[in-house]
Amino acid sequence: MDAIIVAAGESLRFNSGKSKVLYQLADQPIISYSINLFNNLEYIKRIVVVTTKESLSDVDTICMRSPKCLKPVIGGETRYSSVRAGLLALKPWRDRVAIHDAARPLLSRVLMDRLEERSRNSLVTIPGIFVTDTMKEIDTCGFVKTTHNRERLRSIQTPQIFHPAVIEMFPHDCNPTDEATVAEGLGFPVLVIEGEITNLKITYKEDIDVANSIINREGNENWNRL
Repeated sequence: MDAIIVAAGESLRFNSGKSKVLYQLADQPIISYSINLFNNLEYIKRIVVVTTKESLSDVDTICMRSPKCLKPVIGGETRYSSVRAGLLALKPWRDRVAIHDAARPLLSRVLMDRLEERSRNSLVTIPGIFVTDTMKEIDTCGFVKTTHNRERLRSIQTPQIFHPAVIEMFPHDCNPTDEATVAEGLGFPVLVIEGEITNLKITYKEDIDVANSIINREGNENWNRL
């Protein structure tokens, strides 16, 4: 299996003046956690990080510490175009490709192992967690149209794992929120397995405090630190 780590976002909501994936979590950059995990998994053979032009040099320095990490590549204007840049860098693909957000540094080996196992027999495999809030759909004026049954709703995470048969069908130009949506649109079945609450996405600076508390609570040995 190959892995793409997407780190080409503008980090506008993080408001730090630099890419959030270079921000320190505990004592190392956010992006290091995902790289270290994938580098230590025997079934991951190659890793490519997709980043911005501004962060390329810093990301390259981090990647050089991991033998499986290829030279990072520069992403595009959208998430989807950045993923396609990563796919191009890895082509020809192995039996599966895992696509992961660098902004989710606390991906655990336990979750990754379950995804790998289930993805052997599924064309697309993604993690999702139960929705605990009441979910309402509103109209353009802000009024409630309907209330959804949250028992059947999941908040979707990464990594998302795809077989080459699916990737080959990806269109050249679209702008989905995740790649599983593309697979759905193409008619492929998408398997959702249980994710982990700790696999949170760093969006705001306040999320750093939450991630630090998780690391402190569960111990350094549970996370992919240098």
